[in-house]
Amino acid sequence: MTKEDSKIYLLTKLCLHGSLYDYLVKRLIAITELELGKIFLQMCYGLDYLHLNQVIHRDVAARNFLYDSDHKVYITDFGMSRLLLDNNYVQSTRTQEGPIRWMAPESLKEKKYSVKSDIYMMGVTLWELLTRKTPYGECQNVLDVYELVMSGERPTMPTDCPPVYEEIMIQCWHTDPLERTSLNVIMQSVQSYMRQLGFDREEIEQMDRQHQQIEIIYEKL
Repeated sequence: MTKEDSKIYLLTKLCLHGSLYDYLVKRLIAITELELGKIFLQMCYGLDYLHLNQVIHRDVAARNFLYDSDHKVYITDFGMSRLLLDNNYVQSTRTQEGPIRWMAPESLKEKKYSVKSDIYMMGVTLWELLTRKTPYGECQNVLDVYELVMSGERPTMPTDCPPVYEEIMIQCWHTDPLERTSLNVIMQSVQSYMRQLGFDREEIEQMDRQHQQIEIIYEKL
């Protein structure tokens, strides 16, 4: 509770597993392919909800998704988020703030952000989950990362990567934002892959119906 009318506070749920970075990258918790599919699908649902409401996140990374004990994923950390006029709108900023290792080429070079730059970052985040590593971790200097990305280099595909995830990353990482895939295509691909792995079709359909709703957590005082 606050009496400061000029400030906006965001109360988030306590997720016992912490962020996906803590759970998968730092602690290296073993999960099944089905669990990974469900996690990534929920990540896409969360980002898609923002885009449906003309919000771009601008800081899509494993550290900004929380994982609860009931296996629900929550997108969080909206400090860099911005409101768009529509989903085709491209926003420019004056500062170079941002997580360089995850950022799209146009964000690095021209400080431009859009739904498509979020999708680029989602591809890097998928790579993060598959490898349990930091993107371009071999580069200590982020300026070297800038040069690599601008020259067309992308994170090296992990060995034994399921073809569906490899294709998603490739389609997320096009230099031209207009050539990048959409979240709808990504979600359909992941849903199809999960069905191949034996995931319950009805549960997928239920997740798909619910993803356009926001879960509001409150307590009556």
